[in-house]
Amino acid sequence: MNQPEFPTVFRGYDPVQVDQHVAALHALPVHKAPTSLSFDWVEMLTEQKAECAEEMRNAGVPTALLDDLAPYLAQAEPLLATDGPTVLVHGDLDAINLLVAEQHGEWRLTGLVDWGDIKLGPATHDFISPGIHSYRAQRDVLHAWYAGYGLRADQRSRHFVQNVMARSMLYYAGEFARYLKLVPGAEQCKDWASVAACFWHLAQ
Repeated sequence: MNQPEFPTVFRGYDPVQVDQHVAALHALPVHKAPTSLSFDWVEMLTEQKAECAEEMRNAGVPTALLDDLAPYLAQAEPLLATDGPTVLVHGDLDAINLLVAEQHGEWRLTGLVDWGDIKLGPATHDFISPGIHSYRAQRDVLHAWYAGYGLRADQRSRHFVQNVMARSMLYYAGEFARYLKLVPGAEQCKDWASVAACFWHLAQ
């Protein structure tokens, strides 16, 4: 059987399948996890925050968003510091790391690959890559993803959005100008809360 290009396959199955796998991963017990999976999130976030403004400025992020960067991250900092509970995170849930197979005439997710970034950490970290890459700004697809994970409407709060958005900004600071151009309306936003709404569509 000839295999179609992966993007075509990827569009052919329900994103609920992906997040059901992720939810199962996050539900695994971690109390006996090896110490090699421990990670210093505070150190990473501190380093990213120190470099974020310069990287975004060099990348060409609009001035209005640069002006709102420090206040937005300052508001998010307590959320990042207390984020929990600790789960196993995959770290790179982009489409290229999903295995699919045709079953009964439909494409089904059969597994996840590339476990090089697996570590113990906050579940919100695994929301970054799908929202920035695979499902970027696709409202219906994102809502299917949230439903598959079991993220209730009351959990899709302003604090949750700000947490995920801040992590995305810090993680992809040097690339964010390009991502803004790819999301309708995002580059014209005057603040990061508005950008978050364009990217994540967490509100019902």
